[in-house]
Amino acid sequence: MALEGVTVEAIAKSAATTKNTVTGALTIGRSKAASVYAGYGNVSFDRLLLVAEFEGDEDAINAVTDCDDEDLAYVAQECRDENARLARQAEVVTALEADGVTVVTSWNYSTMAHLSRLTDAADDDTERPTLDPETHAACDGHAVFLTVNGLGEGDTETVPLCTKPELHQSIYRSYRTPTSEPVELTEEEADAQAEAKRAERRTLVANNRAWDTSQTLRKEWIVEFLTRKKLPTDAAAFVAVTLTRHSYDVTGDNSGGAAVFLGHEGYVAREALATMVEATPTKAGYVSLAVALSARENRTSRESWRNPNVSDEAYLLQIEKWGHKLSAVERIAAGYPAPDTVEEDAATGTE
Repeated sequence: MALEGVTVEAIAKSAATTKNTVTGALTIGRSKAASVYAGYGNVSFDRLLLVAEFEGDEDAINAVTDCDDEDLAYVAQECRDENARLARQAEVVTALEADGVTVVTSWNYSTMAHLSRLTDAADDDTERPTLDPETHAACDGHAVFLTVNGLGEGDTETVPLCTKPELHQSIYRSYRTPTSEPVELTEEEADAQAEAKRAERRTLVANNRAWDTSQTLRKEWIVEFLTRKKLPTDAAAFVAVTLTRHSYDVTGDNSGGAAVFLGHEGYVAREALATMVEATPTKAGYVSLAVALSARENRTSRESWRNPNVSDEAYLLQIEKWGHKLSAVERIAAGYPAPDTVEEDAATGTE
């Protein structure tokens, strides 16, 4: 029918379905990958839509077709966030290379070294200062290791390194210091200590990314939650506790999240909510709950999992009670026992 020029509205009416369903079906039909998976006969409509969305991205397609149903939304958002991160990384690489900087995004332990591990001092020198980044810029092996861990201002980091460490000396001398002097770490001990720090950093990076993904899904869940025909019986209690114990968060919430949660944006969004209640008093409960949820949500951050606190814990446990499935990193912030350490590939982690 679509090939014959029949409109989406007419097709939906003829098939007794919604326009969104028809649009989704057409999207699936235009996707080679989704058409293949549709032929298997056991892939849900929602998964097929995601396969179409990630056309050409085999890693993302494998992720959304292999996960459990309850994890589908999270996995899909995780893939979107990763693609956005990679796009941002490509932009930064292009900008740095335009300035004549050699950029490395994947670490190779056999051919690279941090300037903090190198010196130009002789092997028998007592003083072994590390290489200065500005001075090292003249070295043939000078480069920067780029890490983009998200889209925020503080998520991009560049660290100077040398891709020709053989042109310099290790800061670790080839012999031990006398026992009467302070004991220095051997190179093996230093490497072990550095690896422990790298592992901690990889967990930090992975969980920060997981938090960003979870935040996106949490807000989407709130929007859907506020469309329910009936609010939970304890919604008023949550609002009351927020307006009293967390009044500072309410007054400091300038994000406009409450209006966005209820479908209003722009400078007059708050006024639109007030007008809504004046016109339809039965909407008061929804507006009050949206204000409370916005205040509590706006208070959360990556610090919520790094340094759990009772306020964010109570908030996350409350929305979990109302039906939101907490992700692994959200569960940490909610006070659940931490899962096994989450680490990303060492090649992409910040050194």
